[in-house]
Amino acid sequence: MLGWPIDFGAYFICRTLHTLGIWQVTILGSKPKWRLNQEEWSQWKPAHTRVDPEDGVLEVSLPSDKEGGLTAVGGSMVVSNHMSNIDGFLLKACFQPMTTKALIKSGVIKAPFVGQLLWLSGQCFVWGNRRGSGVKDKDKTYSSCAEAICNNVPVICFPEGTRRMFGRMNPFKLGMIGAAIDYEWPIHVSIIHGSHRAWPPRELLVNRHPIYVKFADYVIIPRRGLDTADSMANAIRRRMLRLMLDVPGHDPVVTQPTLILLPLSP
Repeated sequence: MLGWPIDFGAYFICRTLHTLGIWQVTILGSKPKWRLNQEEWSQWKPAHTRVDPEDGVLEVSLPSDKEGGLTAVGGSMVVSNHMSNIDGFLLKACFQPMTTKALIKSGVIKAPFVGQLLWLSGQCFVWGNRRGSGVKDKDKTYSSCAEAICNNVPVICFPEGTRRMFGRMNPFKLGMIGAAIDYEWPIHVSIIHGSHRAWPPRELLVNRHPIYVKFADYVIIPRRGLDTADSMANAIRRRMLRLMLDVPGHDPVVTQPTLILLPLSP
């Protein structure tokens, strides 16, 4: 019941800071304006499915209106890179007036007031998530996301799991990507750029800095038994980097995934 106030609050905060010139939030390309229900999606999907020749992933193009507004698939998982604590609020604001759910670490519930508000609003949580332990209660985590998606509500997820200093892209965690394959959830790829400078990690004060958000004009359709979590993670990462090319001031060295360097053998 509190889900809509949370979404509107995210929109109000981002809109206010944008008006004050603190965060100049720019949506590149089309903004999600309305969503297809399950019946509309089942009718649209067969005639607009294509296979990406580069990696063989199934994509379904999304309809748009005369004003350039983009359609969102209600029962889908919206994935994005993770650069700052404000990323979830930014994506929720972009989907306004549509209701969305965000996948959040369960430890946030312990935060005074904010944690209880997120819990009562029915957000999805990664249960049992502790540093180095991964997702302990996968069924509880996945079932909450599945319930939202079955109710035609998009679920916002950050495959990296946590933000990285300096805006670099972390290696992806495969848990939710594997769940998307098992449940065959459509995956809507998006990117955020500049939020790590607007509100740097581990800092309390915000900075004046432009923020760019871009949504793909298609969704990925995972295929159970054909796609693997690794191949799907690579496909999502490739599409995120492709969307980054349209961002002003894009630095491919900064946004590329970090590499783990192994020590040289003697």
